[in-house]
Amino acid sequence: MKMFFSMVVFGLCVTMMPSLHAEEAEGVLCGGWQIQPQLNADSLDIFQKGAVSVKEYRLKPISYATQVVAGLNYCFLCTAEPKKKGNWGSYAVLNLYVNLQGKVEMTGFRLIPLQVE
Repeated sequence: MKMFFSMVVFGLCVTMMPSLHAEEAEGVLCGGWQIQPQLNADSLDIFQKGAVSVKEYRLKPISYATQVVAGLNYCFLCTAEPKKKGNWGSYAVLNLYVNLQGKVEMTGFRLIPLQVE
């Protein structure tokens, strides 16, 4: 299941974020997205700083990927629980940018609607 979510994060990152020119250098894809094996204290801290920008939902990170730029892009796959009662929960993608000074900025947020039949 974790691998499935990691693949979803990678696919969403690639399709939802503008790409930079990626070059292969010593086995590392420079400018490309890297799926991270697990959430850690640093990624959770960055997530919390960026998630405060989303007012309508309570977000909980599931998996994430990073991209080295002039700073670092983060793409988090999250569960999104609406703060308003009566609405359905969903999944979401939260895109964050951390500049070279460590300031976190939200660059994108998109719900992934769950279709209930």
